[in-house]
Amino acid sequence: MVEKVELGRFSYKKVRKHVSQMSLNEKNTLRKMFKKVKHWEIIEHVNERIVQKQYKITTDDVLEVMIHGEIVEYEQKIYLEDGKLSELLVLSSIRERCNDRVHLVFDITDNKIITIWINNLHDNHSTLDMGIYSKGLKVGENYWQR
Repeated sequence: MVEKVELGRFSYKKVRKHVSQMSLNEKNTLRKMFKKVKHWEIIEHVNERIVQKQYKITTDDVLEVMIHGEIVEYEQKIYLEDGKLSELLVLSSIRERCNDRVHLVFDITDNKIITIWINNLHDNHSTLDMGIYSKGLKVGENYWQR
């Protein structure tokens, strides 16, 4: 499903694919795309979110997600003003000591970590709406050039 997002001067369309809809080849492609990035920038929103939500997070927690994180979803967005394509990847990792799961969103086009959230380890996402995802999205192919 394509969503249109209006955020002031940032208007874009986005389409997402859940890991349960991905082939093994798509998952491997995402891992390769992720590993190509050598330097990540953490945008200010991440720090703001940590403070706002009072998350207790360490550098090791972030590194754990980056090194061993599981794929959650893939997203492509296209900005309406200039046609720029961005690809995003959500990874998560369990923190046993905290009984939770850390999620990070990586913009693999601009090499930025753009947000973070933490869920209870036992949150099974029973309310997850699979209707927001698109099986037709192919990892690494420009969805918008169809």
